[in-house]
Formats: sequence, structure tokens, C-alpha cells
Amino acid sequence: MRLSQLTGAECVEHLRQLGFSIKHRGRRVTVLQRGICRVVVPDVDVVDGPLLDAILRSAGVDLASLLRVRSRSGVYARTRPEEIAPTSKTAKR
Repeated sequence: MRLSQLTGAECVEHLRQLGFSIKHRGRRVTVLQRGICRVVVPDVDVVDGPLLDAILRSAGVDLASLLRVRSRSGVYARTRPEEIAPTSKTAKR
């Protein structure tokens, strides 16, 4: 699996599974909130590495948590964390 397979809509769904709730859906973005933490996820076909880093940093979520939720969804159950090429910021988490 590559990060290019993650869409904005999938990212929103994974964050919802991590306890975030949708506060607003605009034409091109979705705003989620958990406690005092707010995250803006753009509605894009491809969430690239730097964008994913920014989303995860804003959410206070590490890549491993996102991968756990993603693998539990069933569609990506065969994905191993080492198959993802994280950016240097994500790799340090």
C-alpha cells in the first residue's frame, strides 16, 4: 500500500473511528473535533505524505494509530506498516 491510496474521505472516516466527530462539512473540507482539538481534512483524491503529516500532527494522532484503524476496516487488513514509506516527520513518532 502507498499513501496515495488514502483519500480525504477515508482519512475523515479513520479519524471518526479514533473518536473525532464531524463539526462541519464544506464544499472542499471537513472539520472534525475531539475535545479541544480541531482538524481540517480537505476533500482530495490523494492525501500525500506532507498533507497526512499535517493532519496527523493537528489531530495528535500517530501513523501507527491510523494504520491500526485502517487495517481494522477490513479493506486494508493485509497492509503491513513497513509497506508504507512515511515521511521523516511521521517516522520519528
